[in-house]
Amino acid sequence: MQSGKKSNLKGLDDGILKVLSGQVGNKIIGEIFESRVRANITGISNVEVIFANEDGTVWRKADGCIEGSTLVEIKAVISAAPTDENKKQMNDYAKIIKKGTKGYMANDKAKSKVGPFSNIWYIFSKQTTAEKWEKTIKKAFEGIKSSIYVGKDTLDSLREDI
Repeated sequence: MQSGKKSNLKGLDDGILKVLSGQVGNKIIGEIFESRVRANITGISNVEVIFANEDGTVWRKADGCIEGSTLVEIKAVISAAPTDENKKQMNDYAKIIKKGTKGYMANDKAKSKVGPFSNIWYIFSKQTTAEKWEKTIKKAFEGIKSSIYVGKDTLDSLREDI
């Protein structure tokens, strides 16, 4: 970027999205968006929350949490309705919240418990995706506080929404 010019984050995002496609591209896009959210939103953990059986078998990972009481799921999917796997993930999160299941932070070798969780945030990169997911999220988390946030053109917008 040349000095004196304003950066065009939306243009950069759109350019990246056009170049990257397929499963590998989607994973990269997701990791970039997750990194941007973590770097710009105060309070979201920098690592995943792991949920495992007593034998240590991991059965679910959440993208993060806030103060050990709010699960955070960060989605950079583009204009797609939730898949069966996404719905299963939602159902697992609802069970985690309803049962008071505790997890641990991915970087914690001692596996100290975090939780129980009382609500969940879904943070989307695109408004159109959030709209397509909203009904399914509300249904999956009926009786549980759930919030949907969208990182509009820049994460400054997301920061203001939260």
